[in-house]
Amino acid sequence: MYEEEEIKFKAPVLSDLSAPAALPSQVPNHLKYVIEKDISNGQELFPVRVWNSLSRVPAPQFEYIKTLQLFPKYQRSPVVCDCIDGCDERCICMSTPFTDKFCEIPYDDQTGRLKKFPKKWEHTHRVLWECSENCPCGQECPSRSAQLGLRFQLEVFMTSKKGWGVRALQEIPKGSFVAEYAGVVASIKEEGTEEGEKWTDNNWYSFDIMSEQGPTNFFIDATTKGNVARFFNHSCEPNMMAFHVFYDDNNPVLGMHICFFSTCDIKEREELTFDYGEDYWKAKLERGLGCDCGATKCNYRLAKKSKKFKKPKLDNIPDITHTLDITIPNMVVYNL
Repeated sequence: MYEEEEIKFKAPVLSDLSAPAALPSQVPNHLKYVIEKDISNGQELFPVRVWNSLSRVPAPQFEYIKTLQLFPKYQRSPVVCDCIDGCDERCICMSTPFTDKFCEIPYDDQTGRLKKFPKKWEHTHRVLWECSENCPCGQECPSRSAQLGLRFQLEVFMTSKKGWGVRALQEIPKGSFVAEYAGVVASIKEEGTEEGEKWTDNNWYSFDIMSEQGPTNFFIDATTKGNVARFFNHSCEPNMMAFHVFYDDNNPVLGMHICFFSTCDIKEREELTFDYGEDYWKAKLERGLGCDCGATKCNYRLAKKSKKFKKPKLDNIPDITHTLDITIPNMVVYNL
């Protein structure tokens, strides 16, 4: 789906980050449907507003946080490099915390976007490494992107079929960091939840934490605390991909951040989506809930029920022998 290719980028222009212009005649309606001016309460670079032109459903209530909230006594242990004149693939931050293998800095040093999308990323555990805030290389280091937070204007809006969703209020180039999935890191065992019971009607705002060895006992719960990413909807033809990003902790499980990057150029007012995965939809389909993403190649659409054929009553069958005044030989009358 994603071809391995070098992505050429155009340096961002400051004017591109301004709010989309509205015609004077559109201003009254525009303001009428904005039911919350900023659900981030000033925490993000741009206000994250809520738009609802379809119903009277109020803005969702939750505590907005920008990143992960870990266990109270947990102490993060970031990798700290000693690079002074800029980092490259030899930077120790570019190696995994449990091997000696070094990775190439994945971002373009001018734009901060992913340089390329190898096709293997579709079906692999995707991991990116960044320098930490304790590194002496500074904020201009080319290995910093996801940790810098939102850099595009986004809007939570009421969709016609999928509840709340998120759309871009400006164009987002391919390879751009969009948002981190923020929430409270919880343990399945601490929550008293068995694996088969994890997907309930009350915890759809959650994201499993996976390691390179496979599933873990931890997940991110964004039910009561989270950010704009909690509203990202599923699509079988998504425009974003989730990555596991390390930048402030070398713990191979609890140190990762779930971050979304655009896999194509996203247009202004286009909805932001990613693939929820087979396990999620297996649980939904068992409850009779199918995918409504609208994609041409939807993988989880509920099968349509076939209409039952209603047998006609004999009283409703016209007597064509009298109407046409002819004789029909060997006419067979069926017992319906």
